Amino acid sequence: MNIKLSQRTSHSNRISFLKSYHKGHKLKVQLNKANTIYRQFINLFTSRFNLFYTNVANLMNLDLQLQRSELINKEKDKLSSTNKIHNFTTTSLPPETISLLNKGTNFIPTTSTSSTSSLTRTILSEVNTTLCSIIHKKNYQPQIKPSTSRRTLHHFKPYSTHSRPLTLLKQEQTRPNFNLHLIDYVQNTVSYSKEILQSFNLRSIVNCNLHNITPQTTSHITNLQKDNDIILTMTDKNMGWALVPISWFSTEYNRHFSDITTYKRIDNFDISNTVTNSNRLLNKLKQRFSTIISNRNNQHLLDSIPQDQLHLPYMKLLPKVHKLDRPASHNNITELTGRPIITAHSWTTSNPSRLLRTELDNIILQLKDFFKERDIIFPLIYNSTDLLNLLDKQYITDMDDLCFTTFDFTSLYTNITYHDTIHAIITSCKLLNLPIFYRDYLLNLNNFINQRNFFAAGNSTYQQIKGVAMGSYHSRQIADLVLLLSEFSFFNKTNCLANILIFCRYIDDGFMLTNKADLSNIITNLCSSYPSQIPITFTSNHNTTHYLDLILSFNHFTIMNHKVHYQVYQKPHHKYMYPHFSSNHPQHIFTGIIKTETIRYSRLSATPDDYNFIHKLFSLRLIALDYPDKLISEHSFPWLTLTAHRRRLKDKQTDKQKPTVYYKTLYNKDKRTDKIVTNILRKYHTPNIPNLTKTYCNSTKLHTLLLTNKILHQKLVIHQNSSTDLI
Repeated sequence: MNIKLSQRTSHSNRISFLKSYHKGHKLKVQLNKANTIYRQFINLFTSRFNLFYTNVANLMNLDLQLQRSELINKEKDKLSSTNKIHNFTTTSLPPETISLLNKGTNFIPTTSTSSTSSLTRTILSEVNTTLCSIIHKKNYQPQIKPSTSRRTLHHFKPYSTHSRPLTLLKQEQTRPNFNLHLIDYVQNTVSYSKEILQSFNLRSIVNCNLHNITPQTTSHITNLQKDNDIILTMTDKNMGWALVPISWFSTEYNRHFSDITTYKRIDNFDISNTVTNSNRLLNKLKQRFSTIISNRNNQHLLDSIPQDQLHLPYMKLLPKVHKLDRPASHNNITELTGRPIITAHSWTTSNPSRLLRTELDNIILQLKDFFKERDIIFPLIYNSTDLLNLLDKQYITDMDDLCFTTFDFTSLYTNITYHDTIHAIITSCKLLNLPIFYRDYLLNLNNFINQRNFFAAGNSTYQQIKGVAMGSYHSRQIADLVLLLSEFSFFNKTNCLANILIFCRYIDDGFMLTNKADLSNIITNLCSSYPSQIPITFTSNHNTTHYLDLILSFNHFTIMNHKVHYQVYQKPHHKYMYPHFSSNHPQHIFTGIIKTETIRYSRLSATPDDYNFIHKLFSLRLIALDYPDKLISEHSFPWLTLTAHRRRLKDKQTDKQKPTVYYKTLYNKDKRTDKIVTNILRKYHTPNIPNLTKTYCNSTKLHTLLLTNKILHQKLVIHQNSSTDLI
């Protein structure tokens, strides 16, 4: 520091300041250098620390890919020697029959040929009938919206009044408010139908000489039908076929009906008297609650139904082969149990059950708003997508503190008492401030159904005297309502809601994502809230679980994205009973299977690797059923993110709200205005349909051909008459 000698005495203060500043500047430089080194160290340490988790995630992912490669190889070996028949008898089936049964329960065999002329008459008759129906029903409406439901497409109902749509059109034109767009619409449809049904067109799209079953195999199937000692039936959970002796059905029926608290045998059942009394009571209910019913579009559901249009419900049993620990054989048939299924679609209680289902659905929707207003979790979900939306909202910071828990209710429908049902209806109406008159309306409908809950088994008639009526349309809604009110009580009294991240339930299967610390307390409070007579099984796991059709896990995906990992779950014993490509199905059935399954796989796969793995398995299974590779690749849906699927669903719902426009133009087959012919004719556009009828998918499927309620009834009666067993 060069300072003149003459200035040192006069500027001593300045000199001291400069010295101190110089020293401070050096110190500041040193501190900045130390701070820079420290920041570099922290950044390096953080990157190394994150690299550890990245390496762990990569190792876990690599291990998962190796496991998937092994599963794909196992699937290939499994498909090379697939046997979809669980044989619980000593009977050996011929190889041709086994090959046929391995083509699936929905396989439609073809044993006869059809000519283009008969096919033309069949299609034209269906087109004319559909047009007549639309003219009759839609001519007062401003827009014509052709029906595209499966029921309309697959069930042919002749229009008895007119067979020619043009004749009916001339008659209807004289009516007031006639929709003029119907004129061009009907004429264009008829013109297009005549053009497409020319013989040279049909010969190009139909192969009339194709058979997919040999006469020998047909003979074996006929012998199986006539054999009164064995039955070949579908299994529970679509796990393939089960070949069981008829004595198993008798024994299993006896086991179920031995529970006299649930089932009551009705001797000398008078169906005529039952139907007459039911119709009389329905008329009284309709008159008493006319003010409620008149405001609804389904008031016809309380109309009387003639006896010749009714069928007594029937109980059938589906063997639960997935519950067995060993492969099927005649030695372990005593371990086989059956799931009771009651079909009550055409009984005197069917329409009131439909009506009660609609009313209970409205109550459940109101309860959803009721829960949200009080900031309470609404537990009901209706599909896996609802669960994925709940999982997507969770940001996982420490997966070691969380736990998966699933729970299910044993025999839910039969364990819900009448008292539980009545209490649920009364309580829900009270919570929602619904009128007492409306509450009585629901209680009367419920009582009418419960008192007429009859069904047949063999040559005997029974009544279910406990629980929700199985096979009824309102059964799920009643069960949901009872459990929903129990869960409302649970959320009100529990003090550990902060530790419940997710709580949801689909009918009798529940799922929770909670903290480990309060798990036992949560389970205890939950069990005390549900009805005490319903057994509940809880299963907890800290790493992974399966719920519905999803596998939920904490793994590499959670480390990298702080989200629960999900992928498609498939049961280990699943037989994947897709229809064989040679089945007598329309072409759109095969393409529809590919598209709908791959859409589901895309939606339920968290990553592209998850989708590629499940799609590879799916492709192998279809190739084993002779599906072409090109068909699979062309109609497979690609992987999309969950956000993209939400956007796609939203756009689809918006498109549904747009009205269908029918243009009044001259006929042009490329720009035609009708959609009916497309829906009717598309099932004929395939080289694999040599023999089509109007009910092609309802009476010719292989499982229907082998076992119907009538066949089972006849065999049970024969077995009962030849033994001492009582059904």
